[in-house]
Amino acid sequence: MSEIKISGLSAACKHLLRLMQENPFSRIEHLAVVNGEPRFEPITKIIAEHKFGANDGPRREAELTDFVLKKEHIDLLRQLEKIGSGVILALEVRGGMPFRMQSEVAA
Repeated sequence: MSEIKISGLSAACKHLLRLMQENPFSRIEHLAVVNGEPRFEPITKIIAEHKFGANDGPRREAELTDFVLKKEHIDLLRQLEKIGSGVILALEVRGGMPFRMQSEVAA
């Protein structure tokens, strides 16, 4: 299986991954998904977390122009495709990586 790099992603997906790198301990709320792509709307909120005495600054990858995606990144992109068009209620970011997601599903 070939590696997937950030340079091969759409501008919207790159923005989402860069946002997670810049806010490595955070939660992104009310993130719209349209045709499998993240769309940042006025109601989208980024709630940054700070742990005192810890190194919780931007990840090293935030300074790189390109890097290979990890399995968590790829899983997130697959989830966006699976959602298609909808809303991610909350995306929890830990260490700059997608950790947990809550989304609306049809009943």
